[in-house]
Amino acid sequence: MALKEKLLQELTPSERWFFLKTAKEHLLQGYPPTENLFYYCYFLTLERRLKELSTFQGNALMRYLMAHTEADLMDSLKRYRKLIEEEKQTENQSQWCLPSEWPPAIT
Repeated sequence: MALKEKLLQELTPSERWFFLKTAKEHLLQGYPPTENLFYYCYFLTLERRLKELSTFQGNALMRYLMAHTEADLMDSLKRYRKLIEEEKQTENQSQWCLPSEWPPAIT
């Protein structure tokens, strides 16, 4: 099973919609469809889920766990954002590379 399908299985229907919408937006912006992009969209979806959960008032332990979860999630988002930006740059550069024998020798 492909990574995208595995990630989608863990999400609710509204989260699936958000994941797919986010992935489509990034693809339209020129990001290549890589595993890093799918993980980035997945973590964005989890961030959205966490924000929805944080509206509920909980005890001190719950707030503590939410804060640490949010910190870990932000670290993952930063890491994957950097990776997809690098992949986008690599993709854009490779589209405009000329063959090494260019220009052809004139004889």
